[in-house]
Amino acid sequence: MRYAIFSDIYGNRQAWEALLADLDRQEIDMPICLGDVGGYGAGTPEILRSLRARTGNIVLGYFDAAVAGKIDVSIFDEATRQAIEWTRAHLDRESLDYLAGRPLALETGGVLLAHSECVQPNWYRGVPDEEAARANFAATEHQVTFLGHAIEPGMFLLRTDGRIEEMPAEDGMLSEDCRYLVRVGAAGEPASAEDISASYLIYDNRTQEVFFRRVPFNAHAY
Repeated sequence: MRYAIFSDIYGNRQAWEALLADLDRQEIDMPICLGDVGGYGAGTPEILRSLRARTGNIVLGYFDAAVAGKIDVSIFDEATRQAIEWTRAHLDRESLDYLAGRPLALETGGVLLAHSECVQPNWYRGVPDEEAARANFAATEHQVTFLGHAIEPGMFLLRTDGRIEEMPAEDGMLSEDCRYLVRVGAAGEPASAEDISASYLIYDNRTQEVFFRRVPFNAHAY
């Protein structure tokens, strides 16, 4: 089965529409969203409707948890609080309840999928370094875990001798001798001003191949 795994759309309708158009060309069996449908962009209501029409596989993200009232917004800075409150005001009650009911993680096709981490998924700390990667490998027995909550895609791998390596986002086949934490990158926030694109990943669980995709979108319209 070919999975399209994406995260951190951040209310960016232009990035979402570009990503959808690319999905339609990739023969995807199952789309999976690792959370943060909403963000600083104004497109969250439209994106959520479009996303729900395509898949029920949606993990609860950090921003979405705050919008749905599951996180105290006082912990955020002023700009983020304003974005959270604006997004909440523009979603109807049913949409807010839907977000609040999203799981912290999903399991399908033998892999684990979470928004930011495996140790305490509701803490949303991410996996920024080797120390955090080791803790996350210890928190799950899955060979492959996919994570969002990071602008740049990439992966950590755990070798049989206990060594952990951080690897760039390169297409290829996952080894049966290693375990992986794979960051899919952000769909709605470009990694740099030189590459205005939405990041996502395709995973084929039959061949154990991963393909990192970048799809340009209209940043000026956004």
